[in-house]
Amino acid sequence: MFNNYTPTYVPNLGNGQGFGGNQSFGGFSQPAPAPAQNQIRSNKIYVMDANDALTRQAMPDTIVLYVQQDESAIHEVYTDTQGRKLIRTRTLVDVQPAAAQTGMVTRKEFEDLKAAVEKMKGGTVADDEQ
Repeated sequence: MFNNYTPTYVPNLGNGQGFGGNQSFGGFSQPAPAPAQNQIRSNKIYVMDANDALTRQAMPDTIVLYVQQDESAIHEVYTDTQGRKLIRTRTLVDVQPAAAQTGMVTRKEFEDLKAAVEKMKGGTVADDEQ
């Protein structure tokens, strides 16, 4: 009795050709997507400390990098195939750029340095260079 049941077509319920393209479904229009806001998208996962990084869920056999909230450290959490976790924490420090030297080396200074390096290596310096 129920094996040969065929539902009847109702135009605005979306069972068949009742929807008009992508704009409507079942007689109702889809909501418009929200306008994009000027947000900074990041793939950083912020944590409070190393313990917080260890308690986060992670897929087996993966490495996940977590950034401490004050951005003073990065926690690398290694999860093996059985779900056990190891952590390695690296601290971050700001590096000051080195000041560029504008002075030039004279030929005599270069030759003196070359002779000192050859002497340390145990090599001989040619007589005409001395």
